[in-house]
Amino acid sequence: MASEIKVDTISEKTSAGGVTIDGLLIKDGNISGDVALAGTTPTFTIGDAGAEDATLLFDGNAQDFHIGLDDSADDLVIGVGSALGTTTALAIDENAGSTFSGTVTVGVDDTGKDVKFFGASAGAYMEWDESADQLRIMGASADATTSTGKLLLATSLTDINANDEIGKIEFQAPHEAGGTDAIAVAASIKAVAQSTFSSSSNATDLIFYTGHSEAAAEKIRITSQNEIGIAGANYGSDGQVLTSGGAGAAVAWEDAGGGDNTPSWGARLSSTQSISASTLTKCALATEDWDTDSAFDTTNYKMVIPSGEGGKYLLVFGTNIGHMNDGNDVQVVPYVNGSSIHRGIRYWVSNAGVGIYIMASVIYPLAAADYVELYCSWSGSTGGSPTMGNERTLLQGFKLSGV
Repeated sequence: MASEIKVDTISEKTSAGGVTIDGLLIKDGNISGDVALAGTTPTFTIGDAGAEDATLLFDGNAQDFHIGLDDSADDLVIGVGSALGTTTALAIDENAGSTFSGTVTVGVDDTGKDVKFFGASAGAYMEWDESADQLRIMGASADATTSTGKLLLATSLTDINANDEIGKIEFQAPHEAGGTDAIAVAASIKAVAQSTFSSSSNATDLIFYTGHSEAAAEKIRITSQNEIGIAGANYGSDGQVLTSGGAGAAVAWEDAGGGDNTPSWGARLSSTQSISASTLTKCALATEDWDTDSAFDTTNYKMVIPSGEGGKYLLVFGTNIGHMNDGNDVQVVPYVNGSSIHRGIRYWVSNAGVGIYIMASVIYPLAAADYVELYCSWSGSTGGSPTMGNERTLLQGFKLSGV
C-alpha cells in the first residue's frame, strides 16, 4: 500500500514505483511527466561552479544529440552523439564567438531567408537578399571616397611564383542540359603572377577568358607593364592600333590608318631581260630598292601582302624596251594571284628603231596573302631582240591609309 507524505502541504506518495509529486514521477534518477520552471525570473542551474563538464543529453531512437559545457575550453557546444564533444556542430566561446563545424543551410529551396553580415563602419554590410536573389556588398554610409562596397580575392600562398593564380572569378551554367561544352566554364577573369614575388616585385597580369565552343580560353590580357595582349602575349608593335576584323572575326593589331603608308616596296630587274613576242612574260624583279615589311619575294619575283595588311594599294609599274619597229606594241600588266587585273598599259610604236619607256599606276584592293607580279610582252616585227632595261622595269607599291 502506498504511503503518503506531505511537504509544504503538497500531497506526495511513495511506493515501489517511485515518488509521485503532483503527478510528476521520480524513479531511479528519471523524471516522468512535464516540467515547467515557473515564477517571474526562474533559473535552472546545471553544475556547481566546479571545474567539470556539464551535459544535457537528448536520447533519440536512432541518433542522440547533446548540449553541454566544455569546461576546459569554456565553450558551450551543441553536437551529435551522447558524449560531449563527440561531433560538435556549434561552439560558442566565452567571447560570444560562434564556430560552425558543419554545413549551414538558411531556408529551403525556393523559400530562402535574408542573411546579413555587418562591418565595423556604419552602413557597411554584405547581404544575401532573398527577394532579389542577389548578393549585395554595401559600403559605409560616411561621406568619403572609400565608402564603397569592397571585394578582395586573396591567396594564402607564402611563395608566389610566375603563373600562380592570385585571384579568379568564373562564370558557368553547370545545370545546362546540353552537357559537354555547355557546362564547361564559359568565361573567367584571373589575376596571374608574372614573376617571383619579392619586396620589389609583384608583377601580375589580369587575363580575360571566354569560351566559344570549348572551355574558356584566353582572349585579352592587361599586363603589369600596361601592355594589351590579344589571344596571348601578342602585343603588336609600336604605332599599331587594335582593329576590328568585322563580324565573326577577331580583333588584331594593325598599322594605324593615316599613318606611314606601309607595307611599301620597290623592286626592279637586276639586269636586262629578253621578252617573248605576243606572250606575256614575268619580269624577273630580283633587286629590291626598299621593302618595309620584308614581304617581296626576290626568288619568285612577287610581292606577298602580309597578314593583317589587307586594303587598297597604289601599284606603280613600268618598263623600257629598245629596238622596236613601226607598228610594234608593248604591253605591261600587273597580275594578282596569277591572273591579270586588266589594268595594264599598252603602247604602239610609230617609228622604226626606237626605244620606249612607259609607266602607269593603278589603285587595287588586296587582301592578306594576295601576291602581285609584273608581266610584259611585245608584238609585231622587230629589227632586233627586244629587251627590258633593268633600271626602269619595276614594280612599286604601298598601302593607302584612310581609304
